[in-house]
Order: sequence, then C-alpha cells, then structure tokens
Amino acid sequence: MHNDARHFAQTTSYAAKIVHANMHPRHIVGEWITFDTDQPLVIGNDVFVVFNDGTTITWQLDAISETELTVSGHNPPQTQTLHRSEIRELYPVGFWGIKDLSRFVGG
Repeated sequence: MHNDARHFAQTTSYAAKIVHANMHPRHIVGEWITFDTDQPLVIGNDVFVVFNDGTTITWQLDAISETELTVSGHNPPQTQTLHRSEIRELYPVGFWGIKDLSRFVGG
C-alpha cells in the first residue's frame, strides 16, 4: 500500500456527475461516479462513455469488438450497439454513488 503524496499525484481517476436516468437505480441522477483511465474494460461492468461531440453517458458494457460496443441501460431496459468511431473515450466506472463530492474536493 502506498501512503505518500507521490502515489496520489500519479492517479488517473476522475469523477463525473450522473445526468441521465438510464442506469437507475444503480446510478442516480445527481450522484457522482469515479472512473480510472488506466483500468481495463470488463464485460458486465459499467462504463463511462464520451462521444465525439463531448456528450457523456454511463452504460453497462455487454460486448466489445474492434468496431462496435454493445451496451445496456436499466431505465428503460434497453440494449444498443454503438460504432467505435462515435466514441472519443471509454472508461470503466469505479466507485459510484457519491452524493456530495464537496467533502472530497474541499468545496
């Protein structure tokens, strides 16, 4: 376990606020999720998707190939296939469900 500032300075973790209800009740609008840009994608886990136009959404990753992603949401239950060319960035969701991020960022 690392317990010094050098470890924390090298982190690649980020937070984003949930703005879509498609993953309710697992992710609730207004809560924060974290994601780490260095973690591998795992089928069945949730992913944070950044589209080429900058919009974002969180989905469950059901399948991935060199050209497509299959993702699903819970509210309403749905499955979608996305072409990889539509996606700028894709990260696995880590810890989620933080209602008030201010205690973590000093606000």
